[in-house]
Amino acid sequence: MQTEPMNIWQWIGSLNSDEREMIIFFGSIALVMIAWIVSRAVQRIHRARLEDSLKRELVERGMSAEDIVGIVQASSTAVPRGCRVNAKRV
Repeated sequence: MQTEPMNIWQWIGSLNSDEREMIIFFGSIALVMIAWIVSRAVQRIHRARLEDSLKRELVERGMSAEDIVGIVQASSTAVPRGCRVNAKRV
């Protein structure tokens, strides 16, 4: 049995409406999950850059390593995770 290979449009055209709806449903879920994963990665990168710039500024001010560790730990626990309050860093 030899069949001619289908392109994507022929394959989609051969599906019934229920199959198309399932593909759209699961595809939408996959896209939302991918968007969530990418946004979390971007958020973590941004947070790491902010922390790095804070550490550099504190080093330029001539603070000791113990003081920097204390400030970084305090700033990471000062605002609860997920809180959208605009916290000022000192």
